[in-house]
Amino acid sequence: LAAFSNAAFTANTSDPNWNSGTVAQHSNGNWCFFSEPRPDNTIFCMGNPEEVTSVLTAHLQTATTSVNYYKPGSPAVRLGGPELPVDTNDGNVYLCLTGQASDGKYVSKCSLVTSDNEIGFTPGCERLEPQANDVTDGCYANSSA
Repeated sequence: LAAFSNAAFTANTSDPNWNSGTVAQHSNGNWCFFSEPRPDNTIFCMGNPEEVTSVLTAHLQTATTSVNYYKPGSPAVRLGGPELPVDTNDGNVYLCLTGQASDGKYVSKCSLVTSDNEIGFTPGCERLEPQANDVTDGCYANSSA
């Protein structure tokens, strides 16, 4: 039996809390966020809004992949992509995701995680907004395309 100890995502993982989508392997082999359609103008944050807003802002303004992990701060620091093993020994770790739903809208969300193969719980934020940069992982088409 093979063990996968060096990857945060090793199995398709659905969001049990907000029903916002699933992280799964794309046909190109990359881990991507496949979002569900969300209600119009959904923007909400729960928990520690300052901390989670800092990571969501960093994700939307700087990331070039669909799935990213961050350490909160001013500014938040990207720890890695979907291959990063989650380690909370040095403080909170947030998973941020962006995907394009079947209705064509972009969904971006960040939430606190404590283990691999987990989309996360509160605190969290969700916005109907794409990332500013082109994504290089092939997970979705950029909004400017």
